[in-house]
Amino acid sequence: MFLCIFPPLLEAATVEERQNHQLGSSTVYWEEIDDGIDLTAMLSGLYLETRKEHKDYLRKLIAERKATEPST
Repeated sequence: MFLCIFPPLLEAATVEERQNHQLGSSTVYWEEIDDGIDLTAMLSGLYLETRKEHKDYLRKLIAERKATEPST
């Protein structure tokens, strides 16, 4: 079984936010949440599981960022 734990900010993002990504040569980046992962780090198991309280905080942080973004 393969278990993949994402970086905390990405883990706290919504499904829609996770689906909007850009692929680089060895990275994946999510502009909406201003977070990315290095594929080498992910495959090496660098990322650890995040506590629920921290995920809730990060969801709030993402919502605040969106609320303060200038309209385009």
